[in-house]
Amino acid sequence: PADLPALPMLLARRLDSGSRLALQSALAVHQRQPASALVFSSRHGEIGHTLRILQTLAARQPVSPADFAASVHNTAAGQFTITAGQPLPASSVSAGKQTFLQALFEVRAFFAAGHLRVLHVDFENSLPAVFHSAEVPATIPRAAAFLWENTPDKSAREISSAAISFEENSGLPPAFAFLQRHFAGTAPQPCLS
Repeated sequence: PADLPALPMLLARRLDSGSRLALQSALAVHQRQPASALVFSSRHGEIGHTLRILQTLAARQPVSPADFAASVHNTAAGQFTITAGQPLPASSVSAGKQTFLQALFEVRAFFAAGHLRVLHVDFENSLPAVFHSAEVPATIPRAAAFLWENTPDKSAREISSAAISFEENSGLPPAFAFLQRHFAGTAPQPCLS
């Protein structure tokens, strides 16, 4: 997308589409208003790279260094700190259908540690076909970046269990269902302070 920052060509080629969107979204938000900590959340992370490594090993072929370097769940978080040139504390969360909600708890943990602004990026890469099932449908690459602030006026609010039902009831990924409900005025207001 035109309004997202460009990535170095070599890095952009090594990342899957969702990770590229996550990194670009994180950089765009962070450039406007810097955060002091990062939370990246993804249900499946870099599973495409991991699958390619396993298939390569099964074929008794040498593993691609690029696939190896990008096969860990915290690839996007690590690439953000390198690309932004800021070694911020970062966490990568994966918790199945509850990934988005669990990432909010991770944001809260950063607040408890004294951080005032936490950049949270929820993203997903395309899920390889071998993993598709009724319970795990195909995914399209996507990313949503949130800048959560620890402010006193939010201290009385609670993380609502309604966030748990976003994916199951809306058909949208949880981060996008949260945004849809937020802009419609029906989203729960999570207590992150």
